[in-house]
Amino acid sequence: MLTIDIHFIRAPLRQAAELGIDTAELLNELDISADIFAQDSAVVHAEQYVRLVQKLRELSGDEYWGLTGQRCKLGYFALMARYLLQFDSLKGMLNECCRFQNTTRVEWQFSLVHEAGRVGFLLKRAQGYEKVSAFLMEFITVCIHRMMCWLTDTRIPILENHFAYPAPDNQRAYELLFPEHRVFESEYNGFYIDAQYLSLPRVRDWTETRTFLQDAPAGLMVIPGSDNSYTAQIKAILLQTVGKEGPVPDFERVAEKLNVSTATLRRKLRSENTSYQQLKDTMRRDIAIDKLVRESTAISEIGLQLGFVESSSFTRAFKQWTGVSPQEYRRDSEV
Repeated sequence: MLTIDIHFIRAPLRQAAELGIDTAELLNELDISADIFAQDSAVVHAEQYVRLVQKLRELSGDEYWGLTGQRCKLGYFALMARYLLQFDSLKGMLNECCRFQNTTRVEWQFSLVHEAGRVGFLLKRAQGYEKVSAFLMEFITVCIHRMMCWLTDTRIPILENHFAYPAPDNQRAYELLFPEHRVFESEYNGFYIDAQYLSLPRVRDWTETRTFLQDAPAGLMVIPGSDNSYTAQIKAILLQTVGKEGPVPDFERVAEKLNVSTATLRRKLRSENTSYQQLKDTMRRDIAIDKLVRESTAISEIGLQLGFVESSSFTRAFKQWTGVSPQEYRRDSEV
């Protein structure tokens, strides 16, 4: 993921403010504009997000940023990862992840639920901790899922995401981070996967894991592991072509590259809960932000690289994506 929706940044920052941290100064230090932060549709570069998470942990001395009321000492996630390396399969690692969390933390209860060919990795607030941040529970389950993908070197598809609260106003943010079927007002938080993946072997050792954890959570900005989905293949095509090899390919050209008919490709993408237009817009938005943050390329040239003949068209599209113009985004990222 090149970008993170602002929705998933506000919760830890609100808590930081309650802890007495000067959030305006912090945003300025990390080159995240307060103007961008105020936009409901805004996104920030993944590198900015990683720096923010790491800085908040450092300032709070808490891996959970003070969001639970019970301090979680720094190094906790790394300790859990090291513990899980004793087990040779995904089933063993998920079972022991539940055991580890339930033994060491009091805010929630993890469980592994088997039903009708699928298995749920579920998390429920403990009695007396009903106000534990929804964001934190989402963050924990996302990190554990992606850690398991990395440990098995397999992109494990999620069948359903569950949330123990009503659907939020910002549905778009959830559609991007949780593209699979979403169930709100559930009894639990967590996700379901196909039970066939429980037999996956662990392929990582401690040396690899230690290196992986040094830059956490940067390694979890993508879902690690092999992925042959059509979504992943199209993203790879777009990354290879957009701004590099020529214009954005049309749908027919992409289908040709994948050796499938356009009708088949539409059907496959529907089954993966996306569309070519959605993938194209997301990739162009993220590549645009990446170039604005990392490069000094003229904004008009970035627009041309992304397939916009006129600068005004690029500016309109970028405002729809982020709430601010490309000029404002670059200026604010350089504050």
